[in-house]
Amino acid sequence: YMPAGSGLIFTTGTAQLQANIDARAQDVLGGINLQGSDVGMEADGQALQGDLAVDLAITGGVPREFRVQLDGSTITLDEVTVAGARENFDDEKWAATVTFDRAEAVADNPPYLSAEAQLKVSDTRPLVALFNNHGNTPKWVSRQLILKDIDGDASVRLSDNRLEIFDAQVLSDKAEVGAKAVFYQDGRDGVLYARYKKLDVVLKMQGQDSNLDVFKARETFDAYELAPTAAAPSS
Repeated sequence: YMPAGSGLIFTTGTAQLQANIDARAQDVLGGINLQGSDVGMEADGQALQGDLAVDLAITGGVPREFRVQLDGSTITLDEVTVAGARENFDDEKWAATVTFDRAEAVADNPPYLSAEAQLKVSDTRPLVALFNNHGNTPKWVSRQLILKDIDGDASVRLSDNRLEIFDAQVLSDKAEVGAKAVFYQDGRDGVLYARYKKLDVVLKMQGQDSNLDVFKARETFDAYELAPTAAAPSS
């Protein structure tokens, strides 16, 4: 199922779901494993396909509060292909993995999530293929958008319809992005950092206002701290 207006339609794929859960009054242990094979979608005239593996390690929680700890859980996307009018992508060695070193979730309204995670992505070639198929992008621009050996980590919390990014940084062979920010219904506060080779900028945000600065961008980002009300959760 995809929300109406998303522009995405599932076309193919199979999935296997396995669960082994031991739930008691004050604790829950076990795991849930989802293996999706040849999951295909169509978007803007492009055909996307890949394998998705979700391995949820349930390391604790309180069932009656719908609260679970998911330390060590992983999400892996591989065997990705893109077929479009201008460009195709097919490399069985490509993969993207998110590993949750620490995670706690509560199935509530609104939902709650507190997590520290690591990201590893082979490169941006599938995204560049999607971008090129969407428009007539010059080849020299496409080459500059290909980033390799992408590694990142983040500490985040979703609570009361507020997304708090205490510290998130993603680094590749020639570019880097970072975030320390809070996003809420009426605005956002914090800083976003971006670097491409030797050129870097920082975007400073407060409420609905924002200011882009190229002077001492890295120093500004490193020195920034979220407001005390958005203190990072303890590990």
